[in-house]
Amino acid sequence: MNKTEGFDYKEFEKEALLKLKQGVSLEGENAILAPLLKRLLEAGLQGELDGHLSTPDQSKNRRNSLSSKKVKTHYGSIEVTTPRDRNGSFEPELLPKRQTTLIE
Repeated sequence: MNKTEGFDYKEFEKEALLKLKQGVSLEGENAILAPLLKRLLEAGLQGELDGHLSTPDQSKNRRNSLSSKKVKTHYGSIEVTTPRDRNGSFEPELLPKRQTTLIE
């Protein structure tokens, strides 16, 4: 199945190819790859939190909602939803707290 947690890869592929044919850029404002990068970042952050919560010293800790932040990338700015834990001990490595750019 190509649909994972609300992201339809087949639909993304279809739309991306259509936009490429129309001359839309891969990078910049309204970039083709921005939605895919957003999905990958969010999945990675969820995975990091899963790993954090699975450690023995976090047995009483659990997920505690989501927050969002705007992140500047080579593909334009994207709104990323980041997971939080109840104790506030989760320190993501993929997109650290207070970091708002992926451009280096």
